[in-house]
Amino acid sequence: PCLDYTVRIAEIAGIRPLLPPYAAIGAYSFTGNPDELIKWLAALPAGTDYLIISLDMLAYGGLVASRLPDTPLETAEARLAALQSFAESHPRTKVFAFGTIQRIARTATGIPAEDAATNLIAEYLKKADEAEATGNAILRQNLRSMKAALPKGRLDEYFAARARNHEINRRSIALLQSGAIDYLVIAMDDNAPYGPHRAERDTLQKLLADSGAADRGIIKPGADEVAQLLVARALHDHAGAAPKFAVGYYTEAAENWTPPLEDRPLSVSVPQALEIAGIGVPKRNEKPDAYLMVYGTSFAPGSETERSTIDKLTRDTAALIAKGRLAGIADLRFV
Repeated sequence: PCLDYTVRIAEIAGIRPLLPPYAAIGAYSFTGNPDELIKWLAALPAGTDYLIISLDMLAYGGLVASRLPDTPLETAEARLAALQSFAESHPRTKVFAFGTIQRIARTATGIPAEDAATNLIAEYLKKADEAEATGNAILRQNLRSMKAALPKGRLDEYFAARARNHEINRRSIALLQSGAIDYLVIAMDDNAPYGPHRAERDTLQKLLADSGAADRGIIKPGADEVAQLLVARALHDHAGAAPKFAVGYYTEAAENWTPPLEDRPLSVSVPQALEIAGIGVPKRNEKPDAYLMVYGTSFAPGSETERSTIDKLTRDTAALIAKGRLAGIADLRFV
């Protein structure tokens, strides 16, 4: 769906994007072929307007493959360097790239023993970071028995993949700084309040801030939606448009709600998503181009609170449309 939805958004705007051969990009747990992808990149017309590219696909063969230690760092670095070559041979093409900070748990395999080990490692890593951050002595004691229960060698494999991915993320910021990438998103895939992603996020955030290119890059929660947001950014950029959306939250408390698998409230993550799409938020007393109504905090299904919130949301949206305003609803109940 990540690719399918991305293509659909482009087609809504009347654009049929050029796509690599499916054999080059794979699907879910079927690893793509980065070398074929690099050949496809090199063959793109010099007049190509935009390139929207997954750095995980380019370096490892996909998001799922990025969670495994199979690809050596040297190989991933050489593949990433192809983006610099592409930028040099396609100087008029704007490159919008996105990578990920690895999520805490690997991909489920459906093999009970493998998935049990994955869950043990994920829980251990979250507790280890929480103990370090809070100084909780009881947690530290429990970590010893948790670590002893981990399958031998699995933690080393896990950290090998993380260290490689972190280095590739660092190098992507260098490509942003050099101008090979015009806009960069580093997305935090399925994160949590505690875990190894926090230190990586903070390091990359400082690196981005010190790069001199912080206005062309962003680090935020998410993963699956990023290519779709970047297509919207390309469409706005091509049209020379800079729309502004007023955001309303239902209920108002939803503004401060942090969804599962994220590390920040909607009041931060929603404007960041809009920014990636090339959409701003109006200043006070500035007329917006459209309205985004965000249904946030989950309620018990069928509860009075849920019914009254939905009623208000639909009334407010209908009132805007009746006035000739553009309005859309983002329903986050099932996040």
